[in-house]
Amino acid sequence: MPTLLFDFDSTLINCESLEEISAEYLDDQTRQDIAIITKAGMEGQVSFAESLSFRLKLAQPNKISIEKFTANPKKYLTDGMPELIKSLQADKNYDLWIISGGLIDVILPFADYLNIPRDHVRGITGRWYGDNFHLNQKDPFAQGKIQGCAALAPSWHGPKIAIGDGMTDFALYQDGLVDHFIAYTEHASRDFLKKHDLKSARNTHELKLALDDLLVA
Repeated sequence: MPTLLFDFDSTLINCESLEEISAEYLDDQTRQDIAIITKAGMEGQVSFAESLSFRLKLAQPNKISIEKFTANPKKYLTDGMPELIKSLQADKNYDLWIISGGLIDVILPFADYLNIPRDHVRGITGRWYGDNFHLNQKDPFAQGKIQGCAALAPSWHGPKIAIGDGMTDFALYQDGLVDHFIAYTEHASRDFLKKHDLKSARNTHELKLALDDLLVA
């Protein structure tokens, strides 16, 4: 049973969730700073842990903004993604996961909408003290996807395929935790992709073709 690991931001959804959540209450300069740090992290120019710490400090996510963002998953889901996920689930030959560097509180409502079991979702965890989010530093996903997936990978059936837009997704392939990587470029095409000859998909139609090609091969 092939294992498909979907990234969340700019893959399953059409934006970077932390930027979108904080957009209405941050000034333009702070939003630009968050976007710059996000890009640096996705390009591998700074570590994921550094990027996450800086972005959370600047964005200061709160429960109300998260509830607004998650109230209508359909608004943010990538075009064609619900249909693709549904077709993969109907096939019953795929083990679907969401592996993300985003906040788990944001991701779970989307997983529910897509009928992906919550125990197949991994993201950044923490505790809320009033309206203040405190990162769980002991969570290996706070250090990066490689650290977070290290304990999970042995239980996944092959072939294992990571699908995402960032260096953190590609790193799973580089470190041998997955067998294949598909760069999803509809919402963000990262500079690091130019340095590697990678299978890519510009939309969900191309993603389906890429998956079919890998699995038939």
